[in-house]
Amino acid sequence: MGQAAVCATPEPEAERKAAAVAVWKRILERQPKDAGGAARVADLIRTAGLTEGKRWPFTARPSSFRQGSAQFREYLGEYLHTLKRPEEALAAWRPIAEGANRNAKNLGRLAEVFSGFGYRKEGIATIAEALKLDPEDFNLLLTYAAMLHQDDRQRRRSGTTRRRAQARRQHR
Repeated sequence: MGQAAVCATPEPEAERKAAAVAVWKRILERQPKDAGGAARVADLIRTAGLTEGKRWPFTARPSSFRQGSAQFREYLGEYLHTLKRPEEALAAWRPIAEGANRNAKNLGRLAEVFSGFGYRKEGIATIAEALKLDPEDFNLLLTYAAMLHQDDRQRRRSGTTRRRAQARRQHR
């Protein structure tokens, strides 16, 4: 519904965007504890160019969400990552496996989140921590191997690209 308001043509753009935000706010009001819904609303707001660098859907009603939940942390980190705020995204994700939540399973999940968003170094370090807690977990071992393999491939690619760029500069 909000997306239709943004795309409608008769009203000026500012009015259409205001109408869309009003619809999206109503969605949040009807399901105040739904972190997934808040993430979708946040993404709609970002896509419509209405973010102005704010975390609005997550901070407008912070006590409404189960802030300690891994789902909330994943969505918040993803949103911050899309806003190109990597330090804040990493900080949002880390509590997934801190304190009482620190176990091999949660560390493995956190490593996958880091790696999935391109934070390979953090992902590899985190999966290594998970393996210290449970060195016999076959799935963690496979994930670790896959992350190391992907990291090696990326380093080789970037090295090849760097060498090609240097060669081009030398031939000019």
